[in-house]
Amino acid sequence: MQPLCSDDVRVLVRFSRWRFFRPILIAVAVAAVMAGAGAAWILGDRFVQQQEDLQTRVALQRAEAAASVAEQALLRNLDDMATLQLLAQQWVLLDAATEVADRARLETTLRLLVRDRGERRTPFRSVVILGPDGRLAWSSITDSADFQAADRDYFIALRDGFRGTFLSAPVAGRGTGGIIVLAAQALRDAAGGFGGVMLVGVRPGDLAHALEPLATRPGDVVAVIRRQGELLARVPAVAPASERPAFGAIPAARAPWAAALERDGYYVARGRSAFTNADQFRAARIVAGTNLAVFAAIDAEAALTGIPALRNSIRLSVLGGLAAGLLAVAGGAALSRASRLWVEADALRIGREQVERLHGGLPVAVFLRESMGPRGPSRLLYRGGDIARVTGWTDGRLNGLTDWLPYLAEDTPWIDDCIADALANGSTEYEWRLRQPDGSFRPMSSVLVRISRRADGGGEVVGYTRDLTAQRAATQRADAARAELDQTLAAAPVVVFRGRAQPDASFRKTFISQGIEAMTGWPLATVAKRAGLRAIVDNPGGLDEDIARLLSTGETSGDYRMRCADGRVITVVVTMKAMHRDPDGSTEIVGYIADVTAEREAKARAITSARLASLGEMSAGLAHELKQPLQAITLAATNTQSAVERGDVAAAGQRLQRIIGYARRAADVIEHLRRFARGPETGGEPQPVPVQAAIDGAQSLVASSLRDSMVDLVVTIDDPPPVVMGQLVALEQVLSNLIMNSRDAVTQCGAQDGRRITIDAVTDQAAGLVRLTIGDTGGGLPEAVLARLFQPFVSTKGPDRGTGLGLSICHGLVTGMGGTITAANEGAGAVFRITLPAAPPEAAPA
Repeated sequence: MQPLCSDDVRVLVRFSRWRFFRPILIAVAVAAVMAGAGAAWILGDRFVQQQEDLQTRVALQRAEAAASVAEQALLRNLDDMATLQLLAQQWVLLDAATEVADRARLETTLRLLVRDRGERRTPFRSVVILGPDGRLAWSSITDSADFQAADRDYFIALRDGFRGTFLSAPVAGRGTGGIIVLAAQALRDAAGGFGGVMLVGVRPGDLAHALEPLATRPGDVVAVIRRQGELLARVPAVAPASERPAFGAIPAARAPWAAALERDGYYVARGRSAFTNADQFRAARIVAGTNLAVFAAIDAEAALTGIPALRNSIRLSVLGGLAAGLLAVAGGAALSRASRLWVEADALRIGREQVERLHGGLPVAVFLRESMGPRGPSRLLYRGGDIARVTGWTDGRLNGLTDWLPYLAEDTPWIDDCIADALANGSTEYEWRLRQPDGSFRPMSSVLVRISRRADGGGEVVGYTRDLTAQRAATQRADAARAELDQTLAAAPVVVFRGRAQPDASFRKTFISQGIEAMTGWPLATVAKRAGLRAIVDNPGGLDEDIARLLSTGETSGDYRMRCADGRVITVVVTMKAMHRDPDGSTEIVGYIADVTAEREAKARAITSARLASLGEMSAGLAHELKQPLQAITLAATNTQSAVERGDVAAAGQRLQRIIGYARRAADVIEHLRRFARGPETGGEPQPVPVQAAIDGAQSLVASSLRDSMVDLVVTIDDPPPVVMGQLVALEQVLSNLIMNSRDAVTQCGAQDGRRITIDAVTDQAAGLVRLTIGDTGGGLPEAVLARLFQPFVSTKGPDRGTGLGLSICHGLVTGMGGTITAANEGAGAVFRITLPAAPPEAAPA
C-alpha cells in the first residue's frame, strides 16, 4: 500500500469539509423554515388565544350574573316563609290549655296561607310544627301521622344554633304526594331558648320553575344544591321535558368545585358537567342565611363559536407554508447530492486504505464475520492486521479472505460454534493451533465480541487473533521461577507463610512453604488445609491474641509449642507482619516460623548453670544457716537429758519445744534451697504471688552471706502487702540474684556511709502494677556497661567470679512474667526497678 500523496490529502480535506458543512447547511435551512413556520404558528395561536380569552371572560361574567340572579330569585321565593314563621312562633308561645281558640285561629290562617298564595306563586305546600323534642306538634295536613324528627339533619342543625333557613334532602311528602324538600326554621320558647322547628314543604319542581327564565340559551344550566351534597333543582333537567318529574329523575351529585365553594363562598371557573360531560363556564354562590348554593353554567362550545374555525384556518395556512419551505430545502439537497457522490466514493476508498494500513501495524489479526443463523453457517466479511507476523506464513497465502480451515489443527473448535457462543453471551474466547510451514503448530487465541444480533438468531461478530508463543514462554519462565522459589523456601531453616486476617482477628492462610514438612514431619497438604496450622499448635488462643495485636501494631512475634508428626514437641517463634490493609477491613499478613528448640534448651541449661553457680556462692552462708540450728538442737538435747535425769519434766518440755523450733528452721532453709535449685516451672500459668513471701524466700537464701559481709538489708512493704501475678520461684531467683550482686558491689566499694541494700515494694492501683525497687550503696555501674547490662555474658566482676548470665536471666524471667526491669545509677549506688502485673483482689491468697 502506497502512502498518502498531496492530492489524496486535498481530496480528504475537501471531502471532510463538505461532510462537515453539508448537514449544517441543511440543518440551518430546515431550521429557518421551521422557525418561520413556528413563529407564524405561535403568532396565530396567540391571536386566537386572545379572542378565546376575551369570549371566556364574557361567558364567565354571564355565568356569574346568572348565579347572582338565581340567588335573588331563590331568596324571593323563601321570603313568604317569614309570615309563616311569625305565625308559627306565636302558636308556640300560646298556652295549649288556656289559649286553644287563639291557637285554632292561627292554625286556620296558616292553612289558608298555604292554600291561597296570593298573586305571586310560591313553592310552599304544607306547614308542620315540631316540638323541642322533635315530635310532631301540629301539621296543616289533617290526619297527618305522628313522626319523630330529632335525628334529622335539619332538626339537629337548628337545635345546635344554625341561623336561617335549613333545607332538607328530598323526601316523600306525607299527605301532599310526590317528592318535597322541607324548609326548616327554628322557633323560640318564652324564655328565648330552642322551642321547636317549623317545617314548610317545598316541591323541587316549583324551585326549578322559578329558575327557568335564567336558562334561555341552549346548554345553559341553573341549579340549586344543598351544601351537604344533594341536588334540589336543575334547569334544564337531565331527562327530556316531557318525561321530567319534579326531582326523581335527577341523580344526586357532589360537584368537584364544592371544596372551593365552601372555602371562598363563591366559585368561577371553567369545567365539565357531572351530568353531560359538556365543557362549561361555571359560577356558583352560597345563598346567604341558608344551607344552599346556586350554580349557573354557560355552554363553552356555544360561547366560543367561531374560535375553532379561526384556529384551524390559521394553522392550515402555516402548515402549507412549512410544506413549501421543506420541499424547497429537499430539492436543493437532492441537487447537491449528485455533485458529491464521486467525492464520497473516493473518500471511502482512501479511508479503507488507511484503516487497512493501521490494522497492518497491529500485532493481531482483526476480522469481521456474519452468522446466517443461530448455529451458522458464517462468512468472513473482513480480515486485516499483520497476518504474516501473527500466523508465521510470510508468503501471503493467509492474507485477505482466504479460508484458514486447511491450516488448523484437528482439535480446533468449530468457528460457527464459537460465533454462536459469542452471539448468545456477548463475547467468547478460545485457544487453538495453527500449522506452520515447517509442520509444527503455533498456539493461537481468538476473542469474539457480538456487535449485532438479528431476530432469526444470526448476527455479526468482530474479533482478533493473536500469537500465544511469547505468552506461553513467559508463563513457563514464571513457573520455573516459582518452582525455584519453592525449592529455596523448602530448603530454608524457616517456614514462610502468608494469609489474610479479618477485623475480628480470624485468620485464613493462603500459602505455607514446603519447609513445614521438614520442621514438623506433617505433610504439606495436612497443614495447608483450613485450620491445619492451628491444629498442631498447643496454644491456638495465643495465636489469635497475637493476630489481634498485629492488627493494631503492624507486627508481632511470640513463642509457641508445636506438635510434630512423630510425637515430639518443639518450640517455635512465630513472627508476623502486616503488609497492607484492604478497603473491606481485611489485612494481608506475611510471616515465618523458626524452630528455636535448641536455642531454648541451651538457654534453660544456662539458667540452670547460673542458678547452681549462685548456690555455690551462697553455700558457705547456707552451711552456717544449717549449722546454727543443729548446734542449738544438740545443746537443747543435752539439757533435756539432764532435766530428765533430775526429774524436771517442765524444763525438759521447754527444751523439747526449742528442739522442734530449730528443726523447723532448718527444714525451711532446706525447702528454700531445694526450690531454688529446682528452678521455676517452665510454661506454668501465672499465679498470685505475695511479694513478702518472695522476699522472705530470697532472704532465707542470702541472709548468712549478708551477715558475713556485714551488709544491712532494709525491706519496706506497702500496706496492704502487694501481690503480683507470676511464679514464686522465678521472683525469688530474681531477687536473690540482685541482692547478691548488690552485696558484691557494696563489699568491693568499701562505702563510707554504711553497707546497705534496700528493697521497696508498692502497689500502683491506677496502673494495675506492683513496683519493686532494689537499691544499694555500692557506687553504681560503669556507664559503658549500663547500656548492655541485660545482655548475656556482660559482667562487672572479675573473670574468676560469676558467669555474666545472671542479669540476662533476670531479664528473661521478669519479661516472662509480663513485667519489665531497668537499671540506673542514683545516689550512692545502682537502682534496679521491676514492674509486674498486680493480682486482682479476688485472686490474692488469704
